[in-house]
Amino acid sequence: MDGASGIGSVRRGWWLVFLLLSVGCASLQLPAIDPSGRSILLPAPNYTTVVGHDVDPVTGQRRSPLLDQLLHRNRGPAFTSPPAVPDCQVPAQLPNQAAATVPELPADPVAPRVLVPGVCEDPMLAAHNANTGCLGHSRSPSNPQAVVTLMPKQQIAAVGSEIILLGGVCGGDGYYRMREPLEWAIAEGSVGHFVEPGQAMVGRLGLRGALGGWLAEPLPELLSNNYAVGCTSKKTQVLTRGTVQTNDDVIVESGQAWIGVTSPIEGDTYVTLMAPDLDGWEQRTEQAVIHWVDGQWSLPPAAVVQGITPHTLTTQVVRRLTGSPISGWLVRYRILDATATFEDGSSQKEVMTDSEGRANVQIMPALAQGGMARVQVQVIRPARGTTDQLLVGEGTTAVTWTTSQLKIDITGPESLDLQQDGNYLIEVSNPGGLALQNVTVRAMVPNGFQLIGTAPTAQAFGSRLDWTIDSLGAGERREFRVTYRATQSGVVRHIVSALAPSSQAVEDTLTTQVTVDALYIEMWGPDPELEVPVGREINYTVTIRNRGDRPLDNVVISDRFDSGLEHVSGGSPIDWQLGPMQPGQERTVGLTFRVVAPGRQCHTLEATATGAPPAQVGRCVTGVENSNPPPRIDDNAGSPSDVDRRRSRLEVQITGPQQMIEGGEPGNFFITVRNQGDAPAVNVSLQTEYDNELEPRAADPRPVVPQRNRVEWYVSQIEPGGQESFQVRCEALYGNVSSSCVRAVVQSADGDRATDEYCIPILPADGAAGRTSPEPNDRTLPRTVPRGADPLPGSQFDTFGTSHQRDRQLEPIRQDQRGLDVTIDSRGDRWKVGDEVDYLIVIRNNRNVSDNDVVLTVELPPQLKLVTYTGPVRAAPGTLDWRTFRMTPIQTLRPGESIEFGVRCRVSRPGDLTARVEVRSMRTPTGVVRDDVTVASP
Repeated sequence: MDGASGIGSVRRGWWLVFLLLSVGCASLQLPAIDPSGRSILLPAPNYTTVVGHDVDPVTGQRRSPLLDQLLHRNRGPAFTSPPAVPDCQVPAQLPNQAAATVPELPADPVAPRVLVPGVCEDPMLAAHNANTGCLGHSRSPSNPQAVVTLMPKQQIAAVGSEIILLGGVCGGDGYYRMREPLEWAIAEGSVGHFVEPGQAMVGRLGLRGALGGWLAEPLPELLSNNYAVGCTSKKTQVLTRGTVQTNDDVIVESGQAWIGVTSPIEGDTYVTLMAPDLDGWEQRTEQAVIHWVDGQWSLPPAAVVQGITPHTLTTQVVRRLTGSPISGWLVRYRILDATATFEDGSSQKEVMTDSEGRANVQIMPALAQGGMARVQVQVIRPARGTTDQLLVGEGTTAVTWTTSQLKIDITGPESLDLQQDGNYLIEVSNPGGLALQNVTVRAMVPNGFQLIGTAPTAQAFGSRLDWTIDSLGAGERREFRVTYRATQSGVVRHIVSALAPSSQAVEDTLTTQVTVDALYIEMWGPDPELEVPVGREINYTVTIRNRGDRPLDNVVISDRFDSGLEHVSGGSPIDWQLGPMQPGQERTVGLTFRVVAPGRQCHTLEATATGAPPAQVGRCVTGVENSNPPPRIDDNAGSPSDVDRRRSRLEVQITGPQQMIEGGEPGNFFITVRNQGDAPAVNVSLQTEYDNELEPRAADPRPVVPQRNRVEWYVSQIEPGGQESFQVRCEALYGNVSSSCVRAVVQSADGDRATDEYCIPILPADGAAGRTSPEPNDRTLPRTVPRGADPLPGSQFDTFGTSHQRDRQLEPIRQDQRGLDVTIDSRGDRWKVGDEVDYLIVIRNNRNVSDNDVVLTVELPPQLKLVTYTGPVRAAPGTLDWRTFRMTPIQTLRPGESIEFGVRCRVSRPGDLTARVEVRSMRTPTGVVRDDVTVASP
């Protein structure tokens, strides 16, 4: 009975032990601490739950390690994925930056601390390495036997430092085995000793260490300085040197063991790791060697060298323990870039350290402008006994040569017309790293070019232009502008140069092709919009000019006309041989047609010469049926002599001011043409000429031929008793003139002609003696335009002349409600230096049809500097000074449509501010000009 009771008690005791072991460290609930501080503990049901090691972190259910082992349950991963944590502190390292010294390791061995993966180790690396297997270390899937692994196999370390070796047993399934016994040994004759044979996971209470290998892994043990035993761990560990940096941490995977090795003297340590439970000597042993070096080195620092002189790189090697220099070590230098070489022209050089432990080498730039070169530096310990050379350290440094450099560029038009102005931009820069002193910029005025202006002002020495820059800083750029006028055709080469005492001279060139349309042809006659009765004659005056700088041979003009026009010489075409023409020479001929059919009738005149491109000009008229046909001679009509006696009789009369004052208010002159005859006057031409003291500024209606001293109109027909009125506004240019005259001549197609003259005195301005007219007045009457006469030259297409030849465009006195118009308004009349002036420019199409290719040109006075502009289109390319700029064409301007531009300028100096705008279009090729005049004070 007692025996049975004792056996039962023993059995009950065993069952209790079994249950305790199966439960493990269960979760405990303790009273929670009051965080407010009012009391020590919080009342129920507030608890703090302590989760033991054997609680599933996912399900929260308790589990028994012993039952798991007995039942061979799949326990899953050793730990779940770590939560997101902040990045560990990693020291920033700049690329291509050489370290002055290699980081020193502790002089005394330091025992690594054993940590589980936490916030101060790389969680991604730990998660990746944990339980990922051991393939690639010492075995492969083709070798199913378990083998021992040891790493690193070879290591170079400074004496006094500590090296961590990792060992393990790689199973046939490709994973490390846990709780495998290992033995560590240092071979006889090796230097160094073991520091610590690793640490096992013994739990918070240390019970696993006390129970030994029964319930947990056995503790590693250091039996002597060169022999230790241990086993592979079941947990992942992080060995850290106590710093916040992660690059010096060592991660020990589950199934690995570790040991620390150190040596206070130079030499080699040969370590053997053995797994006694494995079969086969090759599978259960592995060796590693550690080379201990008593030396530390300083690599050459990065350097910046002024100029292109050679630079010396120095690497110094000294004893780590005593600081004494080491001689006989090898330093290998290798240049990584093609911008430099060593003194012998090579890119790699090996130098032995001298008695001071220094290895010097000279490096020099391979390019005249310098640059940056990276150099790789390797420190090599020479061979000793059976040990080969050892690469003990390496790094990269950089040498940068900064030089003062000059660069010059010239830009400008690649082609120009003869007598056209071209703007050229010269840019001088210093792309080097040093400032330049006393820089001279030089430009040669090319042959065939005339200097118009420079900005800033250059010093002229004959055909040479010089600018001086006192100091041109590193990266600085200066601009110089030159304006030339092409006076000779051909290919012109521009040469600019820059030189400084501390830099090589540089130059740049630009080629400009100067072209000329040597043949220039002008034709003026009746207004194309006028209707001409069938049977009437129309007269044209044609001028051919050689605008080139070379003679022209075999000049021929030819006119091709429609069948509705008739010429006395015969049918289309008609030709004239003009022969040779010298440069600047011009020839004028008259051309008369008779309109023989209604409708639009056109003719084209072309001029040709040997070696010159042809020139063309065309005109059209509209023929209409004659509403007043000549009376038919019959029995009731008078005799033919009665019909012949019906003729037109023209009269012309000029009226104007009684006198004018030099530079004063403009004067208005009125010209009236009357037909006092009993027949219509057809194809009437009115020509007015003005003495040199008077300059026409405006006319109404718009004239056909406006020039400096001549204005001309054409009228298709004036009925008997009818009249036409014309108005011209003139300005008095010179004073102290007793008589300055305006002359007029009017004539019709049938030869009727009349003249008039009106003269007034011009008084000098107040307090002035008056300026003298540059040449005497020509008191002769204007020349008429009979057939074959030589009228004064007009302008192409009966407009206001070419852009290079016309002096000023005459604007209508009254706004033409049927044409293109432009206005400019500065919204003020007085400004001060520094003020900003906003101009509003409005273009309007007053026609009842669309207009095309509308181009706006803005001309600012020299006292203004452009700040910005706005509008529907941008400025055309090629604008350099922004004093005069032209907008890109507006393709279509619909009837009645208006568009606006804004121009903002800043007043830079006092004076009269006259801003001018001009607008041209396909339907208004003569253009419309408007001015805005204001005053700027200091």
